[in-house]
Amino acid sequence: MMVLLELFLTFSRISLIAIGGANAAIPEIRHAVVDIHQWMNSDTFTHLFAVAQSAPGPNVLIASIIGWHVAGISGLLVATIAMVLPASVLAFGIGRVISHFTHRREYKLVQDAVVPVAIGLIIASGIELSLYSAFDVLTWGMVLGTLVFVYFTEANPMWALLVCAIGGVVAYQAGVL
Repeated sequence: MMVLLELFLTFSRISLIAIGGANAAIPEIRHAVVDIHQWMNSDTFTHLFAVAQSAPGPNVLIASIIGWHVAGISGLLVATIAMVLPASVLAFGIGRVISHFTHRREYKLVQDAVVPVAIGLIIASGIELSLYSAFDVLTWGMVLGTLVFVYFTEANPMWALLVCAIGGVVAYQAGVL
């Protein structure tokens, strides 16, 4: 029962700082789950994050999968609710208040200021994950190939994900990874 309370408090706190979505809070989630609570090691966290990202659905799946890993179905439910509820209530409340100010210039300035913050948090998340991942020539090739593909084409980025997933499976089966 205590672990469920810890899951709830951990993900409730993280949900309030997840400007830009759950992916923006990945470094904090990893720190809480791996370093503070020691519910798993960095490798397990990275693998669960990869599973959450490859599954269709919202980015909050990372909290759900961690909750399931830590405490089964109860943990899944508690972590998901904790990740969604506080931020949703706060966003609803703020939305109600600022809806009266959307015509003001200051509103647009604040809105424009939040976008680079969210982008920076998401980039920091990618860097944080890369610090705890095994990066070799093949992995860097996949990362750079994906960046080039996404930047220079208008194709759906899911194609890059599919090609990298297949490449990873083939490399693993061949003993390269």
